[in-house]
Amino acid sequence: MWELLNFYIFNFKGDNMNNNRYIYTLILSAFFMLLLVQPLLFFANLDLHMGKQEYIAKWISYKKQLLTNVDGNKMVIISGSNTLFGINAKQMENRLGIPVINLGLHAGLDEYVLHVFRDNLKSGDIVILPLEYNYYNLNNISGEGLGYIIRFDSNYICHLPISSQIKFIYGCSTYELLQGVKLRIFPTHSDSSNYSYRAENFDENGDTTGNTVEKSNILEPSSKQEVFRNDNIPNDISRQELHNFVVWCNANNIKIYAAWPSFLIKEQSFNEDDIKKIDDIIKFWQQENVIILGNYKDTLYKNNYFFDTTYHLNEFGREIRTTYLLEQIEQCDSIFTEINNIKNVNSNKNGHHPI
Repeated sequence: MWELLNFYIFNFKGDNMNNNRYIYTLILSAFFMLLLVQPLLFFANLDLHMGKQEYIAKWISYKKQLLTNVDGNKMVIISGSNTLFGINAKQMENRLGIPVINLGLHAGLDEYVLHVFRDNLKSGDIVILPLEYNYYNLNNISGEGLGYIIRFDSNYICHLPISSQIKFIYGCSTYELLQGVKLRIFPTHSDSSNYSYRAENFDENGDTTGNTVEKSNILEPSSKQEVFRNDNIPNDISRQELHNFVVWCNANNIKIYAAWPSFLIKEQSFNEDDIKKIDDIIKFWQQENVIILGNYKDTLYKNNYFFDTTYHLNEFGREIRTTYLLEQIEQCDSIFTEINNIKNVNSNKNGHHPI
């Protein structure tokens, strides 16, 4: 918004100062009107519970119910869609002998994924974070994530600092807010048209079951994109959000482990600078006293392992990646001790988990 104002001010300077002054006044008036209207549009969208983010709301509601169904402790896998498509929690549950829930969501939700399920976690649970690489370069929440929070979870915004609330208000697309006002007047419910992204396609462990094909042809352009787009990895926002989550887990006796995301091997990636950033991620988790399961190289896969993006494995890739994660868990003494503790606690409670 500020950039737009500066553009017009600069471009309307010229010889005819009177005309320019008049135009400048109109532009400035329109700008300040927008400054006042934007909050009104924002508040009209709060808790709308409609819009193109409805599929995310169904995801979260479904997975919260899965967590509620577990009477006892559990292991959960939290990240964006690399977990949603790339982890077979049911296979993990059968092999480990404890409840395992796939809490993979949408990477566009950014740090919100570290908050949304907190009320459903309890002392003694295990959290594994195979976060996408963009989680180490967080910025202000935008796009689908921003739209979801405004329309479906305004309570999250209420608990943010005032400065962050202001960023929420003015970080929204005015066009999207106007679309929300339209929905407020003419209610219309929607859902993702992509079958693979529907909550109805999830199983009883939160895994998605619609990634059955390999679409390597549509991944070719993505294979040339950069992995990290900034030098400071993890950046300040990521460090703070991840640190806060670790502190919260420790305070609530929830065991936390990091892991690596599934990712497409790229032609122009993981050069010396990228490897240094990987090292910086490892150092960050070490500083937080969080164990990392596995090596990032082992979760890099070729095109034919993927479904439709550089993070979404197909079912073949998912089985290979899940087997690898299970091997890393079984080789880690501390997490295996925690798993045995959960078995003992759950057997004493006679807990039930639907399988």
